[in-house]
Amino acid sequence: MKQRFNISFKIQGKEGSLSFLRGLVESLPTGTLAKRRISMAIVEAFNNAVFHAHSGRKELFVGVAIKVSGDRTVVEIKDDGKGFDIGKVKEPDIYQMSGRGIFIIKNIMKKVSYEKGRLIMTYQG
Repeated sequence: MKQRFNISFKIQGKEGSLSFLRGLVESLPTGTLAKRRISMAIVEAFNNAVFHAHSGRKELFVGVAIKVSGDRTVVEIKDDGKGFDIGKVKEPDIYQMSGRGIFIIKNIMKKVSYEKGRLIMTYQG
């Protein structure tokens, strides 16, 4: 039997948001490795939305949607930023203190795309 889980909401980038998101991922009907990777990807994407798209304005909302179907989990992060071309994101210097978010996400998720203000991340496994 395929397990299904769907949730969509908006969250402000204030204190406690990341703890809430991590707790939500822990409740997903997925394995431990999947939860770790999905949690890391969500944290990186959420931080990118708050600090890059919203220029650190934590009062703005970030949309989050999570869909689980069997061993496939799709996470969408939506913000009101100007957008970017994910194909032009350069591989970072791993010793830098910032700029590694998309690189990390691409390396732990099966598929990553950016479409119409939404970062779409797919985990399979």
